[in-house]
Amino acid sequence: MKRKMTFSVLVASLFIGPRLVHGDAALSNPVAHPVVAYDAHEVKAANTDIQKDENKLTQTKQSMKERQAFLDQRKAEYEKSLSDNGIESPITKQALAKYQDAEKSFKKSAHQDHKAQRELNKDEQALDHAKAELKEDRKAAAQ
Repeated sequence: MKRKMTFSVLVASLFIGPRLVHGDAALSNPVAHPVVAYDAHEVKAANTDIQKDENKLTQTKQSMKERQAFLDQRKAEYEKSLSDNGIESPITKQALAKYQDAEKSFKKSAHQDHKAQRELNKDEQALDHAKAELKEDRKAAAQ
């Protein structure tokens, strides 16, 4: 009795064991499951795109902070010149022109920041979609 039980457990482990250990590895075979391999590649590419977009967004936000500080400095210079020299002074007019240029630069930077944020959101949605497709394809390939 003990010998039959040991034999049946051994035979069962020989048949079931490789499937348990290599179950997911069988799905990674690109020849047998090209759709799964393509979706896995899409997920990797989407992750790379998100990383690039996050770096770009970080750089843009840093630039935005610097431009905000520059804008605040120009505004303070203009207000000081306005209070010291009056509105008709050429120094005040020059300070106003510098302030307006800094404001244009700041708005351009803000536009780039919003553009980078939209691109990141779009890539995150693409990653979620690719992950969902990969999950569905793996489930279909496993059956």
